[in-house]
Amino acid sequence: MPEPTMAVEPYLRTSRSEAKASKKGFIKMPKLDMPREFLSWETAGAVLALILLTRLHLMGELAPFGLAFWAVAGRGESRRMILYGAVMLMATVFEGGVFYPLELLLGMVTFTLLWFRLRKIHMPYVLVIG
Repeated sequence: MPEPTMAVEPYLRTSRSEAKASKKGFIKMPKLDMPREFLSWETAGAVLALILLTRLHLMGELAPFGLAFWAVAGRGESRRMILYGAVMLMATVFEGGVFYPLELLLGMVTFTLLWFRLRKIHMPYVLVIG
C-alpha cells in the first residue's frame, strides 16, 4: 500500500494591495538584483568617463584611451569588466562605423586572455642590478 504524501509549502505573507493587483490581471515582475558595486557614484563616474574617453580621437584617427581606461577601471574583476566593456562597445556602435567596435572587441579579448593566462603563471620577481 503506497504511503500518503504531503507537500509542505512555506508561508508567504502578501499585502492586500498585492492581492488586489494580482486579481486585476497585473503580472508581478521579479526584482532585478544588481550587485551593490554597480549602484555607486564611482561606477557612474567611471561609466561616464569611459564613454567620453572611448569617443575621444586624437588627430581624427587615434583612439587609445577607451581600451586603456577599460583595462584599468575593470581592475581584473570579471563582472566590472563585462559592464564596462558593454558600455564601451555601445558608445562606439552609436558613433557609427563598423571597424572601431571590432577593433575594441579584439583588444578586449586579447587583454582578457593575456590577463588571466599571466595570472596563472606566477612568475618570480627577479632583481637585476647593473
